[in-house]
Amino acid sequence: MRNRAPVRHVDYFWWVLWVFIGAFLLQNILGVWFRAAPFLYNWVALSVDNVSHGKVWTIFTYSLMHGGLQHFFINGILFFVIGRWLSKELEPKRFLHLILGSIFLGGVTWLGIHALIGPQQLYGQPVIGFSAAIAGLLVTACLIWPHGQISLLLFFILPVSFNPRTLLWVVVGIDAIGFLFIELAYLLGYQPIMQAAGIAFSAHLGGALAGYIFYRVLQRPAPLFESVAKKVSVEPPKWTKKRTQASTGKFKVNLTNRKDLRKEVDRILDKINREGFQSLNDEEKKVLDDAGDLLKK
Repeated sequence: MRNRAPVRHVDYFWWVLWVFIGAFLLQNILGVWFRAAPFLYNWVALSVDNVSHGKVWTIFTYSLMHGGLQHFFINGILFFVIGRWLSKELEPKRFLHLILGSIFLGGVTWLGIHALIGPQQLYGQPVIGFSAAIAGLLVTACLIWPHGQISLLLFFILPVSFNPRTLLWVVVGIDAIGFLFIELAYLLGYQPIMQAAGIAFSAHLGGALAGYIFYRVLQRPAPLFESVAKKVSVEPPKWTKKRTQASTGKFKVNLTNRKDLRKEVDRILDKINREGFQSLNDEEKKVLDDAGDLLKK
């Protein structure tokens, strides 16, 4: 085991954060100093016209652009707070898949609605921003930690406490109302109830849906599948049990066999990587301690 190099896992949170910051700086450098804003909107932002002309990569790249410092700052703070916590709860690759899936489904949702319902003169209207990914991360975090406690100062004055499940319903409710009465009304030619500065509520809802799908399919299977799994059991025939000795329910690793020890230690380390050190039982902790003592000899 000494000869094996330690497994290094990429911390995708910091990678995404630096790409997020670098893309915003590059956007402003090209847009302000080189007057390349039209080029960026034609080749990076997402619009019906861009996709219809074969620029399918914009379904992902639209998340790299922002409408200004305020837009960038809000998304950046939310990603730093939510993403930093969530990256410690999920496997690194799953964390990255959640971000990419939220960006993709948010972009596809916005694109489908604007292509099917929006008038042709709006096909060139672009959407930009990291908000769909934020929505997916927020929904996943609230589903993983539904009964926690969040405290903050409302307007930096009033202390307010609520649980993540309440936050989830409030955020999704605001996006749903905004989509129905602002974005959809605008696309259908009606007068919106208020001007929302071009907020893409449909992209937010698409990202939120991606977060829900991620949680139900990959992170926590739906209760229906869990109940079916509990009902289904496979046991050997009764006559085979007579030939075997009764098991005590305990498991012990032969520490003198280095091959078996290596295999068991690898399994425990993989479990720590997936679920954290606190997931180990007493027997597994003892195996690690005994293996460490054995290597010191």
